[in-house]
Amino acid sequence: MDNQIRNRLATAGAVLVLVSVVVHLFGGVLELAAVASGDGTPVYAVLMPLGAILPLLLYSGYRSGLFAPLEVYTFGCGLMLLYLYAYADVHAIGTLESATGLEIHGSGHDHNGHSHDHNGDGHSHDHNGDGHSHDHNGDEHSHDHDDDSTFGIVVDHLREDTAALISKSAEAGAAILFGALSVVELSNDRS
Repeated sequence: MDNQIRNRLATAGAVLVLVSVVVHLFGGVLELAAVASGDGTPVYAVLMPLGAILPLLLYSGYRSGLFAPLEVYTFGCGLMLLYLYAYADVHAIGTLESATGLEIHGSGHDHNGHSHDHNGDGHSHDHNGDGHSHDHNGDEHSHDHDDDSTFGIVVDHLREDTAALISKSAEAGAAILFGALSVVELSNDRS
């Protein structure tokens, strides 16, 4: 692949990662403010800024010569895929909550079809379509997801959160670009 094309793809990937960094940074600051006022989720207040810092550390490692382009592209692709999985996990799968016992999504949230009341007010919405549900905003309105699959639940959450939609779209694009660049670098190393 021509160096100019490779550089443009890497720049496009970096811009997409920067979008994710900005969303994570602002989201983390907002969540930290919510925690300070008693409304936020402490785990989010840590994970969101961490989501901003990790790509910056990777970029710094590249700029300092610690990482070669192949490593940066591969780790960058993996990191973006991890962010996509983490979003799905927090909103639909629940692996991290189950494994750690940490309350990531808000008070009382559960992903196994039991009632999940985020605000302690007994109002809720259903992730699994089985009649058990949880409330995100305490507005006393329950709702089911249009599609009760993990993918459908994630899509519903992305529809409701423009910042997350922008961030996850950027991360998916960056993962594709960095994955392609990894393959190109790997093939160049072998030739």
